[in-house]
Amino acid sequence: MGAMKTKKKQKKDNTEELQAVQANEDSIKEQVFARLGRPKNLARTTVVFCKDGCHARINIWCDVPIEKTTGYFAVVQNTIFDSRRQLTDTFYLRLSPEAGIIEATPQIEKKY
Repeated sequence: MGAMKTKKKQKKDNTEELQAVQANEDSIKEQVFARLGRPKNLARTTVVFCKDGCHARINIWCDVPIEKTTGYFAVVQNTIFDSRRQLTDTFYLRLSPEAGIIEATPQIEKKY
């Protein structure tokens, strides 16, 4: 019986650690934008955490202009642009317990 109680307690402790890391989502976004730069046409940013709380994926979505087409012919002379939300950057992050970025794949370089 004692072993079952310890397992539940360990599981509860892991949940608290996970919640602590997820609470720092804004901090993670700011760290990424400090390295990458902030896109002018930023639409949204999503951060998804792994169960262990030490890894996350950040996706950066931007409004990107696209050329409209009419039937089979693209409007060339009077080009009409529309914006479409596209995934422009994505990074897999390894995090410290304090929600600092230890490593990013691919490496985050200044882009904007």
